Amino acid sequence: EYVDAVWEALGKLGFEKGSFLEPGCGAGAFIGSAPEGAQGVGVELDPTTAKIAAALNPDAQIRNESFAVTRFTRGFFDVAVGNVPFGEEKLHDPAHNPNGRLSLHNHFIVKSLDYTRPGGLVAVFTSRFTMDAANPEARRLMAERADLIGAVRLPSGAHRSSAGTDVITDLLVFRVREDGRDPGDDSWVS
Repeated sequence: EYVDAVWEALGKLGFEKGSFLEPGCGAGAFIGSAPEGAQGVGVELDPTTAKIAAALNPDAQIRNESFAVTRFTRGFFDVAVGNVPFGEEKLHDPAHNPNGRLSLHNHFIVKSLDYTRPGGLVAVFTSRFTMDAANPEARRLMAERADLIGAVRLPSGAHRSSAGTDVITDLLVFRVREDGRDPGDDSWVS
């Protein structure tokens, strides 16, 4: 239901067809439910899960690699969408996390924003710690690239039946800022 609701929201925000990225795609839930006319690329570290995603989604490109080594041209995708992995571990990524200070989930968000075209959308489920962290550095990096156009906090247990976790997550929706466009309200950064 969450996947369908996110695609519906992206449709209402203007995405009908085009290219999209699902970083940390797992078995490809968002790829498998994408609207007709959308071409997906999934990135999945686990080789078995990547094979499952490829088998379930034969029309999509599934890359079995760490997102830290994934490379696309800046602004390559119309949309990035997914459930980013959560964790305190930090990936070394010279282009998108050069100082190694971003947590796993924040690194995925910042890199997804970089790979989404100006005016494009990024909709991700992330740990509540993206928005609740005392240090606003990651949110500041996001706000440099995009405007937050929507956020919804899901209750504890929202992912219990599908993922077996009670972690509290947020759905964050960004619009990547176009050149020359003034930033929107950034009060969410602090």
